[in-house]
Amino acid sequence: MRRQVARRCVYGVDANHVSVELARLAIWIHTFVPGLPLSFLDHSLRWGNSLTGIGTLNEAIDLLDPKAAETGAASLFRGEIEAFLDRAGDALRRLARTTEATVADVKTAREANREAEAAVQPARDLFDLLVAGRLGEIPMPITADEDAIADDPGLVVARELGDDLDALHFPVAFPEVFVRDRPGFDCILGNPPWDKVLFEPQQFWVTRSPGLNTLSEARRSEKINELRGARPEDAAAEAELKASRELLQDLIEQAYPNRGRGHYDFAKLFAERAVNLVRETGTVGYVLPASSLLLGGWGKLRELWFAGSHLLAAQARNTRGWLFEDVHQSYSVALLSRTPVLESARSSATLIPGVTSLEALKGADLDITLTIDVLRSLSDSVVVPWINHPRDASLFESMRSEPSLGGREGWITGHHDARWDFRSSGPNRRSASTTPSRDSWRVLMTRHVVPFGISEAAAFQQYLPSPSALRGATATDAGGEPELVEEHPLIVMRHPSRNDDSRTLIATALPSSGFLHNKGYVHAIRQAPGAPTDTLLALLAYLNRLRVTGGCVASSIGISPRQS
Repeated sequence: MRRQVARRCVYGVDANHVSVELARLAIWIHTFVPGLPLSFLDHSLRWGNSLTGIGTLNEAIDLLDPKAAETGAASLFRGEIEAFLDRAGDALRRLARTTEATVADVKTAREANREAEAAVQPARDLFDLLVAGRLGEIPMPITADEDAIADDPGLVVARELGDDLDALHFPVAFPEVFVRDRPGFDCILGNPPWDKVLFEPQQFWVTRSPGLNTLSEARRSEKINELRGARPEDAAAEAELKASRELLQDLIEQAYPNRGRGHYDFAKLFAERAVNLVRETGTVGYVLPASSLLLGGWGKLRELWFAGSHLLAAQARNTRGWLFEDVHQSYSVALLSRTPVLESARSSATLIPGVTSLEALKGADLDITLTIDVLRSLSDSVVVPWINHPRDASLFESMRSEPSLGGREGWITGHHDARWDFRSSGPNRRSASTTPSRDSWRVLMTRHVVPFGISEAAAFQQYLPSPSALRGATATDAGGEPELVEEHPLIVMRHPSRNDDSRTLIATALPSSGFLHNKGYVHAIRQAPGAPTDTLLALLAYLNRLRVTGGCVASSIGISPRQS
């Protein structure tokens, strides 16, 4: 029975060849029967990039027939694509029926798989054309006709691009899963990588020269240039990885509409793809960083995950390395399970707070369930509160009974402000320089903001040589010097740099000149017009308070008299 389940029910994709072979080996060991040959798993456990190919038939049809996608009308292309994929049906059914009792049976299974792969080649070519068209490398195909696909002048480029991206098209790889009523997987499990898509030379070279992280930024850059000259093979590998990451970023721009703000994180992309790949009655279980529940950049994805579903979130801390031996013990991890709800039920989240061991997870009898309406009332991006300890649950319930930070009953209101973005890809990057001048302002990074102050101990990386050129930021004072306009945000904030920091936020006030906040590192609260100074100081004190329980700052902030 285990052999049959492994062959017919378990699927997997990984971009690492070794991971795929290890997965096959693990299943062979688990399903080994003395006297029988090893099962044929090449069809169900595949090598390829889960993120770069076409995920579903709907995705392909949206690209081929965008008007039908906008209006919800049936598309003529669906039948043509399904016909391509149906060609593999006979071979796949023969593969499924093979008993694998003998070596000859395994050989038969292998031949059936090759036949299935050849049968779906027109669909693979069409999907390669769609990926290349999405990237703007070739004109987008306008037909699913087999002859037109084979004669498409962009097919050679599309195939090469598909190889460069290691693109795996799920309907082509697993047609039996995606050409059926209510297509998709019944269950998806994953622990996606948490690093950024953006290529960072430091991350590449630190694995080859571990001392890099101990150097200053300037010395680190010099050392990396030295390593490039001394290790030409590694330098070539770096250039290849950088080019592939840039290509992937271009694809993400077009293919992942729910990626949200901030960096392109792999975890975000996998979370979006999982929702699209799972059957409408299916379940998703993912291991994600705590930021997936808390940060505004995940807001669109949370909306997607909540749509018609219930989330069970075990809020775990890696105490004594019970989750991951090689991850810092203070790191917070969200163990998420997404299941569909009845049409009459409201989407909701159930929290299991303060999980610090497997025993605590198994024996958890305390949970908090919040409906989607409650979550939307707590923030503007469906933030799921993070509660560090089970005993804090009652405190959280007490806090909920008071006017929320996002309400209008409080004595101060403000709005989240991230207008200035001086990062390398930000719209204000050309206004900044890496070289200071006599009158330049400094751009704040995370490390510069400390409670109630600005630290100048750490070196600044960017400067504003002409702050008066920033429209909407500065005015000229009586002495002719630029200073912040009256309505510009006065309070800036950031998240703690360490997971075990006892503060939820770290905040300070901006001087009238000399500094400016920077999206992605330091955010601001735009105060209501005419807000009194003592009220702003009270807000500053509130933001800097020590954390009692988890929570969030919404885009609209208000504090009730009782909370003050």
